[in-house]
Amino acid sequence: MRFLKSNKLRSIINSYIVDSPQPSNISYMWNFGSLLATCLGIQIVTGVILAMHYTPNVDLAFISVEHIMRDVNYGWMIRYLHANTASFFFIFVYLHIGRGMYYGSYKSPRILPWSIGVIILVLMMGTAFLGYLYYSLKWLEITNNTSLIMSSIFLPFTPSLKLQNILAKNKMSPVGRWENLDLPGSKKRVQTAVKDIGGIYAIINLVTGDMYIGSAVTGRIGNRFHKHLYGGTGSIITYAAVLKYGLSNFAFVVLEFTEEHPNDRMNNNLLMREDYYLSTLKPIYNIAPKAGNTLGVKHSNETKAKMKINYSSERREAIRALNRGKSLSSVTVEKMRQSALNRSLMSQETRDKISLKIGKFYLINRVDNTDFLSPEDLMVQSLELHTIKNVRNFLNCDEKTVSRALKKDGIIKKIWQIKVKD
Repeated sequence: MRFLKSNKLRSIINSYIVDSPQPSNISYMWNFGSLLATCLGIQIVTGVILAMHYTPNVDLAFISVEHIMRDVNYGWMIRYLHANTASFFFIFVYLHIGRGMYYGSYKSPRILPWSIGVIILVLMMGTAFLGYLYYSLKWLEITNNTSLIMSSIFLPFTPSLKLQNILAKNKMSPVGRWENLDLPGSKKRVQTAVKDIGGIYAIINLVTGDMYIGSAVTGRIGNRFHKHLYGGTGSIITYAAVLKYGLSNFAFVVLEFTEEHPNDRMNNNLLMREDYYLSTLKPIYNIAPKAGNTLGVKHSNETKAKMKINYSSERREAIRALNRGKSLSSVTVEKMRQSALNRSLMSQETRDKISLKIGKFYLINRVDNTDFLSPEDLMVQSLELHTIKNVRNFLNCDEKTVSRALKKDGIIKKIWQIKVKD
């Protein structure tokens, strides 16, 4: 016994484990310490088991939880045990503290264990909130504090009463808005304002309240603005409404913006935010199958169901049955044969034109050598395409424009540079 009491550290251990002096009025209130140790043990064991099956990834997190609940033996019980034990752990902590304060355990000779308990409590709270500011989920991550500054640039005038009512009805708070798009200079003013930003935008019909929601990477909102409202190469339904109601009855608003250079993380954020607006606002104009969206067109479940009905297997079979068992007459066959035999040979000039259009590969890159989105939705610095037709479709221009650029300096729209691959 003298060995245990001769050293300060050993004497503390002896006092709490061997001698263990307890008050005469001890009760079940002194069980919370052992209960906390039990909870901590359960938390460690269940936490390790859950960590073996959980995937901390934005795309796989919920799937891994489903895997734990359905596929892991007693995974549902382990998950619920871990969650509920955590709740009881905090309950026991506060009951333990309350018991100590009620019985004066913070006074001598219990000052040291009380101080240790306070340190443990502070560390526990610090651990619970560690990293909250930087690593927690931020649903509005692509918006930032500069929106307050840019709002003063984007929102120079008070919106019309129609636009105010539509924004209030849909609980929308845009960082940029423009009306009177039919006035001279309106198009240039909007494109200049959104030149260096990307984000989520909306085109609103002030007469019906219908809208189109889209997203674009940095530097492409102006292009989308032109396609949908002026060029007619974006959303077909939106442009048809523009022709019907006139540009004066449309407004262009930017809901969220980012100045970040295009990358995979920003693309995922834009897709996530666009999905959010599509699911909450359910815009009518977004059902167009050829909408000019940088990151792809999304059909609603209702639209997909209609498409399945229109192109059902029964309808396909009915179409195939129209000409089944029918054949061309001998006179028609002979006419087709003679037409093919009398066809003139292809000239060398025509062959050269076909070879120019089909037989070459073309390299495309931006003039400023920045990355851009390929047709496969990958960020690339240069792109190789086969045939002028594919180049025309990617750059959204005419074949003559591509041919003229190849004969000169290869610059198209002051943005793209194209050359024939050697």
